[in-house]
Amino acid sequence: MKENKRINQIVESLKADSSVNSVLLVGSAAKYGEKKANDIDFIIIVDNLESDIYKSLSHLIQKEPYYFSDDVVRYFDNVLQKEVSFCFKGIVEFIDEIKGFTDSESNKVLGSTVFWSTGPNIPEIFFDDIVRSHILFDRNGQIKQFRNFLQKIPEKFKTNLTEQLIKLINHHYKVFEKGNNISKLINYSEMLYSYIRLVNIQNDMYFVGMKHYKDNIESFSKEDKDLIISCINSYQIDTNLIDAILKYANTRKSK
Repeated sequence: MKENKRINQIVESLKADSSVNSVLLVGSAAKYGEKKANDIDFIIIVDNLESDIYKSLSHLIQKEPYYFSDDVVRYFDNVLQKEVSFCFKGIVEFIDEIKGFTDSESNKVLGSTVFWSTGPNIPEIFFDDIVRSHILFDRNGQIKQFRNFLQKIPEKFKTNLTEQLIKLINHHYKVFEKGNNISKLINYSEMLYSYIRLVNIQNDMYFVGMKHYKDNIESFSKEDKDLIISCINSYQIDTNLIDAILKYANTRKSK
């Protein structure tokens, strides 16, 4: 299959770089298979994020247009006929994030909270990516050990993230109440996004692909689905929606 052959070429190219510690296939390609996936996502663990790892990608990307954001390089691969992304994580930062998943006081549990963050910078997506990953290269065997560790702690991670998201929703509401119009819009959006994250993990859905998001929530309760759809379709500030989100969050807090 051309998908397997091309992915092997990509991995072999990355392995040739001495700074590359591990290569993981994640996202929909790991969950559904490369052929069914809409795109191909890799997490690349490197010894040092400051190393010039991007040079090892240059002959893969060649003259294709690509873009870079949040330590993620994306380009359209003509062989696969799909978008390919490479998310880079330093090994020290990677281990720190893994440890943070079990620490309720750590900001690593909450991760990047802005709604435009790329998937690997949202902790529950990163958590799920590692748990479901296909480890294509693991120079020292470390990543397999960490994946095995994460597979044993989903409830602890869920509890810690739930507590922090509830605090975050209430924080954004307080700022929303006191802010100017721009601040209100920003914090309103953040409340909606944090609420969607909270409902997802309450329903044990860590894998969040927005392309098919509405299909993925079919198993949710009618109340959860209706409120999420309201969030997705909310183009202006809705105080009734805010009240419903606060009620949901603080009900979970009392349990």
